[in-house]
Amino acid sequence: MTNKPIDSLENNITDETNNVLSDIQRIALSIKKDRKLEDDESVVNKAVASYEVIINGQEFTLWLVNGEITSGISFTQDFYSSPVIVKSKSLTLKRSGQNKTISKNSKMAGHLIMSENSDFSFNVGDQLNAVLLLSKADYNPFNSDGNATNITIRFKKEQVYYRYKSLRDILEEIDSKKREITELEKLKAYYFDDEDEIQKCIEKQRKVENDLNELYRKKQAFIIEHARLRYKAILDPMQEKIKRNNFYDNSLMIIDGGPGTGKTTTLIQRIKYLIDPVVIEEYNDHFLNQEKIKILNENEPTWIFFSPNELLYLYLTESMTREGLKATSETGKVWNQYRKELFWKYDLSNKKTKEPFVLYRNDANEALFESNGESFTKIKSEFIKALNEEFIKNLNDIIQNISTNTRKTSSELKRYIIRKSISNLNSAITLCSGISQNFGDQIQKYKEQYESQLEKLATILKGNIIRDIGIVQFMQIKFSEIYSVQYLIGSNFLTEVDKLFGYNSFDSWLFNYSKNIIKTAAAYIIQNNFEDFKKLISTNMIENIFSEVIKYEVVNKFSEEQKEWEILSKFEDSTSYLILDKIAISYLKFRTSNNGLIKLEHVNKDLYAKLIQSENNRLHSNEQSFLIGIINEILKRIHQTSKAEYTKIRHKYKDAYEKVSKMVIAIDEVIDFHIFDLYGIFSLSDKDKYSLTASGDIMQRIEDSGINNWEDLKTISSSLNKYELGISYRQSYTLLKLAQIIYEESISEKFKVRAYFEKYENEPKPIYKISTNEDKKIRWIANKILEIYDFYGGEMPSVAIFLSKEDNIDEFSNKLREIDDLADVGIDIKACKNGEVLGSGSVVRVFSLKYIKGLEFEAVIFHNLDDIIEDNNKYRDSILKKVYVGLSRATFYVAATISKEWHDDLNFLTEGFSNEDNWQIQNKLYV
Repeated sequence: MTNKPIDSLENNITDETNNVLSDIQRIALSIKKDRKLEDDESVVNKAVASYEVIINGQEFTLWLVNGEITSGISFTQDFYSSPVIVKSKSLTLKRSGQNKTISKNSKMAGHLIMSENSDFSFNVGDQLNAVLLLSKADYNPFNSDGNATNITIRFKKEQVYYRYKSLRDILEEIDSKKREITELEKLKAYYFDDEDEIQKCIEKQRKVENDLNELYRKKQAFIIEHARLRYKAILDPMQEKIKRNNFYDNSLMIIDGGPGTGKTTTLIQRIKYLIDPVVIEEYNDHFLNQEKIKILNENEPTWIFFSPNELLYLYLTESMTREGLKATSETGKVWNQYRKELFWKYDLSNKKTKEPFVLYRNDANEALFESNGESFTKIKSEFIKALNEEFIKNLNDIIQNISTNTRKTSSELKRYIIRKSISNLNSAITLCSGISQNFGDQIQKYKEQYESQLEKLATILKGNIIRDIGIVQFMQIKFSEIYSVQYLIGSNFLTEVDKLFGYNSFDSWLFNYSKNIIKTAAAYIIQNNFEDFKKLISTNMIENIFSEVIKYEVVNKFSEEQKEWEILSKFEDSTSYLILDKIAISYLKFRTSNNGLIKLEHVNKDLYAKLIQSENNRLHSNEQSFLIGIINEILKRIHQTSKAEYTKIRHKYKDAYEKVSKMVIAIDEVIDFHIFDLYGIFSLSDKDKYSLTASGDIMQRIEDSGINNWEDLKTISSSLNKYELGISYRQSYTLLKLAQIIYEESISEKFKVRAYFEKYENEPKPIYKISTNEDKKIRWIANKILEIYDFYGGEMPSVAIFLSKEDNIDEFSNKLREIDDLADVGIDIKACKNGEVLGSGSVVRVFSLKYIKGLEFEAVIFHNLDDIIEDNNKYRDSILKKVYVGLSRATFYVAATISKEWHDDLNFLTEGFSNEDNWQIQNKLYV
């Protein structure tokens, strides 16, 4: 052996590696210490990120938390109706010194999250803050053992992220590598004069260093994570920017993005951002006091989340809860169910009278109206035109009864109306508002005079009835008949009635009944109907009272005042009487008229005929959504025209709207909603200030009645802002490549999504099995499940099998369950009827394709994919859509069984699929 100096780079771990090792370990230990303190103090509002920064020359560690710094905050009002914060016990860890706590939704946190540079500056008030960002670390803290999971660490000036499953992952693996390197250093020292042995140690050391660097970067860590809805506390810069944009600007925000880009995660965090007390306080000048009170009122949340189905909403509640949102049945709605509730709240369908409308139930899969912008625009414009014509007709009918010999007020009102031009609904609203503004006080004054005279005459009539025992007993019998109570002659009557209906109930009724007699008598005089006039007073036994006390001349004079009031009363609230009251009847005429709905080309004529044939007031779900939207839109138009007029309205529609309208509305998978449903949902936005956000991917539309392009939404929301997310955090590079092939083939547009992870050389390619033998295909599927199980080192990730029909689930599940090889390793098969998703990690779940949306799995297997063909003309589109959506649900593995070769139009799929019998992946993580 000869002595030979060893190069310093070979003697030691590289400086870069050593520095990264040290920094990762330091950050991990810091997070672990902080997590332990949070758990020791039973903290609820836990930190979700740790940022090391230098701000204006001072070094800090900023701990970002989901909620406000003091959780449990409630809000009340002071004497002047201003919001007052009432603090309860702090549920956030108290940090001091260089450790500071900030809300992740604060303006400062926003700059830290969105900045792509390590040094930047921003203003808070008049102060300029110069920031040097040293490191970012975000994680999931929601456990009770001091651990943190799904950790991402990034250092200053480095573009790479270091990803770990947990704190233990970091500390244990780093310690293991450090020990291995230490042992190699000892061996090199031991073999100081043996060049061959030293060289072996150097080669081993280099391999360990390479392993360590790979460990830091965790390029393939996603392969071994169980697929589920991964909670992501800190968004990426683009997602964060979207979250904060269009802040209560009364516009529609669209979050567009391909599979796994974080659309729903961004949507959920945006809801929390928009109602976060920290944010509302920072934007204090943006709100009126009553708006702040509404937003911060936790007892009556002003936000609502719409999902196309209940399964998807339930699947998202965990992330909502972790974000600090109270996800309840009041804040999460499935529109097809909620629409019916709204119809009853607006009294558009009375369960007893079945008026004005009843609901059509057999329309789950058949639309009455086409779901596109052209259809919506045409149907809406034609109905608004019909409504305006109804307004003009009713208005003309009223003013025709105003003659030259009527009172001054009604004559002036008629001249005012004739001078106005009513060309559209807005001008009708303006007219009603003008009537209220110019004649409201006069009408109110006349009403008071009229009611005073009516009460005076009714008091006289009632007083004289009471003096006559015979008439009183007659009235008591009438009261008993009306209210279905047994009549008791004598003094007991009043006592018993008071027990049943409350004190003085008969006396109150008699006064109101007397008022009604006077009004009816006056109406008969106006009509010159003296026969019914005499019949009225004789059947009530009050001829003598009318002839001797009240006198005909008095009632005749009062009838002139009543005639005037009959005209003026229609203008006391003309907006309600002439517009709101006429919406339902106008639509009923519009849908049944030969010149109405049936003449429009965007209407399903066969379904329309079926509707009209059963009951002409039975409304399809498209119509229900449309009417809710129309009512709310008109109410908001009234408010925009005149806030005073809106405030004055006393109407059931306004009462309902005020109860159900929201300042924050979110819609997930928006592309699966019919455009008329979206009109109804959008209309629930607050009349003053709101934020409307929808997320989706046009290519993932699986409902036939959904929307086909974003431009259609401009017809129901003129102010639209669309943002695109372009990084997929879920799919492997290979799966995303297949998604790209399908996307570009389907809509001839460039696929703008790229994988977050670099391509892993052994990524499994999607595979398929062709066979007409059902048992062979099921056996093949079982082998795929076992192959995944083996790759995961004897653990079962989340696996979903999708069938074309719900009816096939039980039979298929039973056959797969009979395969002993699955049972031998503890793998069970769960038939998830109606989209049920519960089950342990070792369970393979079987769904029908209709429940494919919203779920996330490590592996997705389509069984008999070609069974989804119901219409040969739709073969290609159906296959592509389902495969694409299936890819969007999978993280790593996709497989399919089919009965015959791909159709000629689908040959291009062979570029993304392989017909190999297995994935043929060497499990390098477990060898």
